[in-house]
Amino acid sequence: MFDWRTGVLIGGLACAGILLPLAEVRAESPCAAGLPPSKLTVFDAKSVIVEKTVSERELLEFQKSLRGHLGDRFLLADTPVHGGFVVEHRIVPGMGDPKSFCDAPSVVRIALGYGPRIIYMTPELARDECVRDALRAHEAEHSQMENDGLGSFIDDQTALLKALMTKLKTTPARSPDLAKAQFEAAGLPIIRDLERRLLVRKEELRQRVDHPTGLAKVANECGGRVGSFHDGHGQAI
Repeated sequence: MFDWRTGVLIGGLACAGILLPLAEVRAESPCAAGLPPSKLTVFDAKSVIVEKTVSERELLEFQKSLRGHLGDRFLLADTPVHGGFVVEHRIVPGMGDPKSFCDAPSVVRIALGYGPRIIYMTPELARDECVRDALRAHEAEHSQMENDGLGSFIDDQTALLKALMTKLKTTPARSPDLAKAQFEAAGLPIIRDLERRLLVRKEELRQRVDHPTGLAKVANECGGRVGSFHDGHGQAI
């Protein structure tokens, strides 16, 4: 898995290894040719469902601060989209310029996907097995649809990631430390853009689950004890 707080990969996710070829760059660049190949590894971080029992006061605070489905005794918190990367730097002297350095990493690891999908509920609701199971099933439908589409989304980004990462390799710097910092700083916008596009995809998938008919069905489960859903702005959905 990937620790989003530290940006460290701590193992266990499915991945695909890809060798980055050298891209065409300006011939005068000292990092234009002769760099060793780098391996790009992309991890799909799939969401899991977590249940937390909280007091009514805590639930109210979460409902004020988190996005998701709000109910009388629960909050189905919207799962976040996360991306991160770790670089195993490898500094190579620039060709024809002893004052230039190229960062040609041995490995670039990217993780992209979702954080946990959390069900917050009061102790009273947690004891209602029927309602709890209905909420679990609704969240499982979201989670399965998002996770099933994550691999194909990442596959669709592979060619672009290869080209962008190769471009970072071929950009020279005036010191080894600057080469490392330059690579990582330039990589961050790439990750943020991946997150943005995955968030758009996630919204498309959400609408396939959160349509009026489906939400009404959940609300009527258990003799109507689930109750109506509301979004984070108090609007019925």
